[in-house]
Amino acid sequence: MGTGRLADVDGHATGDVTVSVASDLRFQVSITGFATDAGPGLTAALSVDRFGPTAGLPTVPAQDDPVGILQTTSGDQLLPFDSSGRRDRGNLSYFHSVELVSDGTVYAAAPITWTIPDFYPGLTLKDSGPRPFARGTVISYEGQPAGYTVWGNDNSQAVAARFGITLDQLFYLNPQLRRGDTTLLRDTRLNLSVAYR
Repeated sequence: MGTGRLADVDGHATGDVTVSVASDLRFQVSITGFATDAGPGLTAALSVDRFGPTAGLPTVPAQDDPVGILQTTSGDQLLPFDSSGRRDRGNLSYFHSVELVSDGTVYAAAPITWTIPDFYPGLTLKDSGPRPFARGTVISYEGQPAGYTVWGNDNSQAVAARFGITLDQLFYLNPQLRRGDTTLLRDTRLNLSVAYR
């Protein structure tokens, strides 16, 4: 599903990272050629943080997703993790890296290049203007809707209709939302751009 290489300016860890689906249909992160000077006990986590040439671009607010703890400081590592109950319907491409973390410090990160097919190729949004239950503020980037700040009493169905997309597409663009939830919290910022998913 995705690959990357661990790197950091201080050389705390090295290895090639692969995110894939195991034979039991769980997701897994494997690190081959792994070595670290940070000691055992690093947590591997999928992260929305961006590294490399895309560092600094805006990302959708979402929590990192811990995968497992590395018990050794070298050798190949395999970390299967539970894929049931995920809000993102198995499309992990909104995570931009695998990080190795200890006590809140990122020791190394692997920017991930995903090979997952685009769920909605050519998805474009057009703002048809405020309507009942979709009166929030639109943030545009290069003339296209890129974000939306929820107004009081807005709901996901009306917001999706305002931008000419399905409810499923709105949830795809915003994997932090719970599927099926219609009520949106005031001042929540929604993503409207595939590039910033």
